[in-house]
Formats: sequence, structure tokens, C-alpha cells
Amino acid sequence: MQTQYINEMLNLPELKINQILSINADELHIEAVPLDDKQCCPCCGSDQAVIRKGSNDMRIVRHLSVFEKKTYLHVPSTRLLCTRCKAGFVWMYEFVGPKQRYSRLFRSHTAEQAFGSTAAHSARMQQAPVSTVQRIHNEAVPVEYERVCEQVWEEAKETTDLVLDVDDFAIKKGHAYNTGIFSAAITSHEIAVAIKQAF
Repeated sequence: MQTQYINEMLNLPELKINQILSINADELHIEAVPLDDKQCCPCCGSDQAVIRKGSNDMRIVRHLSVFEKKTYLHVPSTRLLCTRCKAGFVWMYEFVGPKQRYSRLFRSHTAEQAFGSTAAHSARMQQAPVSTVQRIHNEAVPVEYERVCEQVWEEAKETTDLVLDVDDFAIKKGHAYNTGIFSAAITSHEIAVAIKQAF
């Protein structure tokens, strides 16, 4: 398979595939390098005075599965130096956070699966440790919480007939209970029907 098609499949425009290192029944290992020659200094923001100062061991990052195989990207951990402000730093990739072993796309997809089911189910689907998936899920919850709150608040502001409902639920059966407030738009006719049914 041509590497250009692998590039499109991985959806990582900042990288160029060098070679497939190994492939077996379960795993696919791919060597990739950055397309850019330089990177801006995190202190002064300029790339004019940045030079390369060697590299550490290859960085191995788990990415989304390809052909149902666990996919690992081997990318160079290049050391850089800004001769202007004397700041030393390591090449920063957009597709993965600093010191992380899982790509942003992998983390996003895994968290999305866990939201719709459980961390254990998502871990089986991704062939990853449950503890890792649970950690990814827990890190994604605050961001998703803010997004949902903002969406619900905007919808509530535009709704004229709003009914609030309070209910309790357990995150884990037999453990501590939480209280949830739910809202729904309802017409006056539906309210009248509900009152009649209640009496």
C-alpha cells in the first residue's frame, strides 16, 4: 500500500509516513516524521534562531486502529535549541499532548465510546487497559460537562414552557446517590392532561 494512502487513513496532516516497521495479526507499527523542518520556540515564538541538538529515543504513540489492528506511531523525539533565548525544548506534536502515549484522536474516540457505554466496554473495543480508558474518560468529563451545560442553558433560554424534574440516581448501585435536575419543554395541553391523569 502506498504511504500516501496510509497518511490519509491516519488523518495526521503534520506527519509523513516513512515506512511500516512491522505488522502482525494484532499490531501495526509505523515510522513517521514531521513534515516541517523547524518549530517555533515556545518562549520567544520565533523559528529563525532554532537549531536541532540531536534526538532522544523514538517516541511511541498509540493511535486509532487500522484494519482492526492496534496501531502505534514511532515518531522522532527531536531536541531543539533557540540560540536567541537559550531555551531548550523537544519537538511538540499537534496530534498528541506532551508526555502522552495516546494520540488526541484515540483519546477522543475512546472517551466518546465510554460516554455511550462503560469504560470496560470501551477498553475491550480499543484493546486497551480499563484503567487507561477510565483515566481518559475522567479527563474528558469536565469538558463534556461544560459543553452540555452550555447547550442545555441555551435551549432553556429559548423555551417558553419549561418543566423541571428532580430525581436521584446512583453512579454505582448501593453506593452514594446523586441528585439530578432534568428539564423538558411541554405544552399547556400536555400539562392539563398530566394533571387529569394524576387525579
